[in-house]
Order: sequence, then C-alpha cells, then structure tokens
Amino acid sequence: MALFKKKKQSEEETISAEIPTDHVSSLKQQGYTDTEIIQSLQGQGYSPQEINQAFSQVEESTPETYDYPTSPSPTASYAPAGDYEGMIEAIVEDKWQEFNREMTKIKGWKEKTDTRLDRIEQQLNDVKTDIDSLHKAIIGKISDYDKNLLDVGTEVKAMEKVFSKIIPTLTESINELSLATKKIKSKK
Repeated sequence: MALFKKKKQSEEETISAEIPTDHVSSLKQQGYTDTEIIQSLQGQGYSPQEINQAFSQVEESTPETYDYPTSPSPTASYAPAGDYEGMIEAIVEDKWQEFNREMTKIKGWKEKTDTRLDRIEQQLNDVKTDIDSLHKAIIGKISDYDKNLLDVGTEVKAMEKVFSKIIPTLTESINELSLATKKIKSKK
C-alpha cells in the first residue's frame, strides 16, 4: 500500500501502485468483458476512480480497442477510460427504471383505491335507494292507515246518524213493551 512506500516515490508511482492496471490487463487477456472486470474490481473494493484510471492506463499502453457495453447495467455503472457519458447514462437509466417501478406501484395503489372508492360509492347509493324505498313504503302504510281511519270515522258517523234516527223509535217501542208486560203481569 501507499503508506509503506518510500518518500522518494513520486505521486504518480503511488497512484499506479494502488490502481489495478495489471489486474485489468490480465483479465482482458483472459477474455473477460469490461463489465465482468468492473464487477470483479468492485467486489475487491476498488473505487470507481481507481477502476477508471486502470482502464485508462491499460488503453494507453495497448493500441487495442475494447468492446464497451452498449447498454449500461446497474452493476456496471462505471465505464472505463473516463467514459463519463456512459456513466451518466447508466445512472440516469437506473434512476429512470427506479422511478418507473415506483410509478407502477403508485398506479397500482391508485387503481385499487379507485376500485374501493367506487365500491363504497355504489354501496352508499344502494343504501340510499333502500332508505328511499323504505321511506316510501312507510309513507304508503301511514297513508293507508289514515285512509282506513277516515273510512272508519265516516262509517261511525253514518252509524251514529242511523242510531240517532232508530234510538227514539226503539226507546218508544221498548217503553210500549214494558207497559204491555206490566199489564200482563198485573192481570195474572
């Protein structure tokens, strides 16, 4: 590590000792892709800056061109050789996908909530309809009861008129019968 190097070493030598240039070069020769190399180096604890510097140094020392991943993945968010545009695109793509996932969750929640609200609204309308029907039925029964009471009242008044005409005659007939029975009893 750089802490144990002699003071005479230049800063550039210290940096190159920390940068995994040899490791990148050896993995490249073994046929590993840049993405696999980046993942390996990240797993070993190298920072994105150290990985980018290692790729830059390997590119400078070898005239080969490398196949960089065209569609950045979340695990390979750091592109070699200072390809900041690729890094930015990868980060934006990751954030966009995360945003889309969250929006999908929110849309699902909204649809469930809308469905539940529609169901509750329908139930409230059903209850209102039931209450209206019950109200009409009660009013109808009260109206029928009132009509029946009026009919009974009318019949009672008619009977009262009949009785008012019959009672004097009936009373007179009863009085005559009473006198007749007294006469019959007195003759015996």
